Amino acid sequence: QHLLTELERNVTLQIQASTDLLNSMPDQNHFWDRLSMEFRRALTMEKTMSLVLAKANANSRATVKDEKGAFSDAAKAMAKRLRPTDSIYHLADDLFGIVLPETDTLNAKRIAIRLQEGLQDVRAKYGLTFDLSAYNYPDNVKSSHELEDIVKSLLPEDREWQVSAEVPVS
Repeated sequence: QHLLTELERNVTLQIQASTDLLNSMPDQNHFWDRLSMEFRRALTMEKTMSLVLAKANANSRATVKDEKGAFSDAAKAMAKRLRPTDSIYHLADDLFGIVLPETDTLNAKRIAIRLQEGLQDVRAKYGLTFDLSAYNYPDNVKSSHELEDIVKSLLPEDREWQVSAEVPVS
């Protein structure tokens, strides 16, 4: 009985640690600031910059029982494979954004491959897969608005707006 109680306690602590990690990661507000800052820096200094988006595959999400644990492990796996100048953000339940300053298209794709390799343990443990895509300035996009539009297309619809749109105005 004591062992079962201790096991339950450990599982609860692991779930809490996973939740804490995801909640402590920088969110969309920090991401938008960093993305625009890095884009301005690349533009004025005539450097490159890349953005890698890691979106959980919708088909694999359906069978994952412990999504918080899976996304937490995925964040840890990706963060371990980044350079000190890179930054990772939890943009939505199933989406991470990685800003790569001074990174050209070829190196961004190499980093994406490294990240995918790091996610193999997550795939093996949870069955969760990620689709990674790399975008580069100036090769793929010419403005920060183009980058923002790409990210926004992967974000879920804004629930607050939907709720307020459904409330009748009297």
